[in-house]
Amino acid sequence: MIAEPATGFIDIHHHIIYGVDDGPQTLEEARQMLALAYADGTRHIIATPHFNPTGYCPEIDLLQERLAELKAVCADEYPDLQLQLGAEVLFGEGIRRKLRAGAIPTLADSNYVLLEFVPGVSEDKLERAVRHLANGGYVTVLAHSERYPAITGNLKFTKYLKEKYGVLIQVNANTFVSRQRFHVKRFLKKALWLGIIDLVASDAHNTKNRRTMMKNAYVFLTEKYDKNQVNSLFYPTFTDIITDCR
Repeated sequence: MIAEPATGFIDIHHHIIYGVDDGPQTLEEARQMLALAYADGTRHIIATPHFNPTGYCPEIDLLQERLAELKAVCADEYPDLQLQLGAEVLFGEGIRRKLRAGAIPTLADSNYVLLEFVPGVSEDKLERAVRHLANGGYVTVLAHSERYPAITGNLKFTKYLKEKYGVLIQVNANTFVSRQRFHVKRFLKKALWLGIIDLVASDAHNTKNRRTMMKNAYVFLTEKYDKNQVNSLFYPTFTDIITDCR
């Protein structure tokens, strides 16, 4: 059995760094997001600004500088809230080279990469992408997996990606507590029953329409599913990331 967690949620997908993507634009906005995340029960955040290997990539020095500002806020106001650097990476040419060079961060300096695609990505392209990363020694964490029909419409294919390449399936917290199309609801129900979903994360971008909803999702899921299973989604135990977060 999984013991009752002693610490808060671990959010591996959160756009908390200000002024670098479509997340918060000012330090004050980012501070407000930290306050919401803390109140929501989160105690570890991996900051995941958007990266596009063939387009815009924020400067690592700038990310580190602004992350340090946010860590200072946490030290003063939320001493048990820890922040680490990561990225949400749109798959594209040159991704592996830029990961090796450190121009694109992995999740908390691990070998896990939070990877996203355009919603209509094909099964073939998905497999080629995760194979490309696996051949370079990286493990794909598939961001907001519920957005891809290639995933939601074919659980056999999704299980294949997990079994062959070690892909981890991340779902956004708000997906469980907001209105969704039938095919998404069907995917969530079947995937939870089969144990296909690995992670729930906030994908928070602001304090309004894309705010953190980890606690709401946690309460919703614990009312319907085994609590140990739900805990594993909010308190992930794959050690390469968790060791770095603590």
